[in-house]
Amino acid sequence: MKRFFSAIIVFIPVLLFAQAGVVMNNSTDILTVPVETQYSDRFKISPIYFNKRIDPVGIGEILEVEMIFENLTDDPMELNVFTIATIEVPPKSDSSFELPVDKWDIIRFLVASPNDVENFKYQLKDKDGNAQKDDLGRDMYEYKKIPHDAKKGNVIKLDDNTFVLRTYHLCKYRKKYAFFNELAILVFNTEGQPLFASYYKLDKKRK
Repeated sequence: MKRFFSAIIVFIPVLLFAQAGVVMNNSTDILTVPVETQYSDRFKISPIYFNKRIDPVGIGEILEVEMIFENLTDDPMELNVFTIATIEVPPKSDSSFELPVDKWDIIRFLVASPNDVENFKYQLKDKDGNAQKDDLGRDMYEYKKIPHDAKKGNVIKLDDNTFVLRTYHLCKYRKKYAFFNELAILVFNTEGQPLFASYYKLDKKRK
């Protein structure tokens, strides 16, 4: 008989995410709606749970993501998992007085786990393949929910067990503050080939 037990792996991209003193918000504060999903027949991820917490240091709010991985085969496997929380704006608003947002400016803020933002940063190029510059002569970049190196995810070794993975994403307080409104979960194998992808819209409400 196949034997199951649970192990918890916690990946914390910023050291400020200590559990002590964290104020819990009701999980219903965040509404999740899958907008696009790619499933795998080798493993299952369920349930996927989101929670919003107050940072104990008081510099922002934390999005906690929890998911349970279950091996659907008799073979052990190693997975690379990314969770990517973003603040995004629609490419075009309903107002006729506002100009459309450039494609490269849709993602305004990105916090991933593992916390390597450079893995999701792409240099903008013109039609001739040259680096685009801003008015001050600086290179221009955009963020994409696609890692340069898909082998640098949170590593999960899945045998006959179920694993609980938790990741944390800090959204710092700032002028015109807004909380994360998009989340992506991406899973790759050890060769960097995509196995699973799920994208969620999060409620903009904050307590």
